[in-house]
Amino acid sequence: MQVFLSIKHHPDHRNRSLVAAITAVLDGLGHRVVNVARDLEQWGARRFPVHELMARTFALIDTSDAVLVELTEKGVGVGIEAGY
Repeated sequence: MQVFLSIKHHPDHRNRSLVAAITAVLDGLGHRVVNVARDLEQWGARRFPVHELMARTFALIDTSDAVLVELTEKGVGVGIEAGY
C-alpha cells in the first residue's frame, strides 16, 4: 500500500528525523511512503513553482492508497493536503 505522509515541513528540515521515524514504521509494515519534502523536493535540492508543487502533490495523493496526516504542528500545506 502506498501512504502519502502529510506533515508540516520547515525550511531547516528540523523534523526530518520524525519523517524518517514514521517512514521506518510504515516501511516495516510493508507500506511505501511518499512525502513532498523528501521525495519531490529532495530535502531542498529541488524547487518548484507553487502551482506545479501543488499539482505534483495532488498527483501523489491521487496515486496513494491512504493519506496519513501528522497534526502535531499546524501548516497551510497540511491543511490543503488533508482537505484535498
